[in-house]
Amino acid sequence: MAKVLVVEDREENTVAVYEFFKSIGMEIEVATNLQEAVMKLEQDFLAAIIDIEIPRIAGTRPERLGQELGEIARNLYLTHIFLTGGTGNHSDCSYISFDCKEIIKNGPAKSDPMAWKYAWAALSEGIDLQRNLNSRMRYRTATGKQFRRS
Repeated sequence: MAKVLVVEDREENTVAVYEFFKSIGMEIEVATNLQEAVMKLEQDFLAAIIDIEIPRIAGTRPERLGQELGEIARNLYLTHIFLTGGTGNHSDCSYISFDCKEIIKNGPAKSDPMAWKYAWAALSEGIDLQRNLNSRMRYRTATGKQFRRS
């Protein structure tokens, strides 16, 4: 079964994300910092949900690195969306953006599984994620390399 990569550094939010994806029968893999996420991107994921503020490495303070990670995902043709609780000081609501367009503002807190439901709906609506993954996997099988933008 294909997995979704979730990049989230707050434990209370990962509890909610596991709860939501389990309820729809999907597997996820969580990365808690930029270094870990970049390594995981070498695997084949169906899609990614990325927090805007994540630590560069484990044990460091979160920085606005999500967009840097989003650019790496884009270059790998991995469909992704940003889900953040705000920047600087996390709030009790969430914000979802896709391709630099704000989709949901003042959504449920990321510790609420509904925030992840909204993110997943926004990410998967109208996009054949499985077809995209299959194309990337065929390329890897044929060439031995990940497909990347030039």
